[in-house]
Amino acid sequence: RRVALPSRVGGQHMPQIEAIDLKREGPARGRFISPRLAEEIRSLAKSQTEDSSSGPVESPSYSKRSFTYPVCGWNDVVEGTMEAVQKHRTGEKPLETQAAETFAGNDAYWVPVRGDTMVSHRGISFSEGRLTLVSRAVEPRDGQYVVARKGADTTFRQLREDAGMRFLRPLNPAYLDAVNLSDGWEIVGTVVSARYPESIFM
Repeated sequence: RRVALPSRVGGQHMPQIEAIDLKREGPARGRFISPRLAEEIRSLAKSQTEDSSSGPVESPSYSKRSFTYPVCGWNDVVEGTMEAVQKHRTGEKPLETQAAETFAGNDAYWVPVRGDTMVSHRGISFSEGRLTLVSRAVEPRDGQYVVARKGADTTFRQLREDAGMRFLRPLNPAYLDAVNLSDGWEIVGTVVSARYPESIFM
């Protein structure tokens, strides 16, 4: 069944659409759009500028989704962050929280960078105190950043794979010791975001 709408709802006007024959009105050498189209764009931009001279023009507002995760310490990583996150949820042991624009799973948490092993003078760098968002739901790939533990030892490094072997390497060239995962290390989470805590700006 065909329904003919003679006009737009709410008093809006249908836009005027007209095809441009680029064989007859093609762009000049070194240009990419028709002169008539360029003139229409200039005319539209001028009219919008004149309309805005009488007052401010409202910009559309876009809402960003935000997720909140607890900030855990490295002792929590040793003992098992799942327990710390669960106690935070139940209110038994409330933790500081930080917002994130990335959804990292229900059991994700922030943990602060310690030391300078991940400080680099070139490219990506993680200075001490910066928060890293650790996800247990993301399977780490070569080149990603991970948190790992071995007994009471914990570390934050970059995962690298070579000849079937998996290593954890620091970004700081002053530290040459790459950790071999086969030596008993366990990856407990993949870093999916990083930020500075809001408290340093207060």
